[in-house]
Amino acid sequence: MPLEIVQRADGTLGTKLPDSMLGAFGEAKAVEAFELSCESGKVEQVLAADAGSTYMLDADIELGGNAAGFSVKFAEDAETGLAYEFRANLREGKLEFTPAPQYPWFQVNNMGLERPLFFKGEGTHHVRLVVDDDIATIFVDDVALNARFCNKQGQGVALTVTDGALKCANATIASL
Repeated sequence: MPLEIVQRADGTLGTKLPDSMLGAFGEAKAVEAFELSCESGKVEQVLAADAGSTYMLDADIELGGNAAGFSVKFAEDAETGLAYEFRANLREGKLEFTPAPQYPWFQVNNMGLERPLFFKGEGTHHVRLVVDDDIATIFVDDVALNARFCNKQGQGVALTVTDGALKCANATIASL
């Protein structure tokens, strides 16, 4: 997956998908805006039950209620709930890749599959997920994380929030 290095306003470096790749996915289908909320636990909104094997999800999210985190689930089987997810753990300040749910244990050796996140959820954040067969790349603002996943259960894609609220707007899914 090619990445373009960008310089942030504070002088540090981030990453983004090169603009030349955005058109490769064709016309995007809009996803209706929605809100999720839970005081304790995790709640999920399915964006597409069958996104295909190669697609790009774009969404703007806003977190509230001191949310502990959010995740983007993909390769999800609607019947069993088995999937993979990129989880933004705001309490620990990291973006990580993991199977969902996390049992049976030791499904994935995800050592090193995390990136630091330097925000606590305030403001609007842009999330972009690119899935190409068995490789997934997520961008949260300009922090990127790649992972390969091999035991695909389905082709669903969803957003979740843990211990708080999430507003999703301007969401689209473009498939090849």
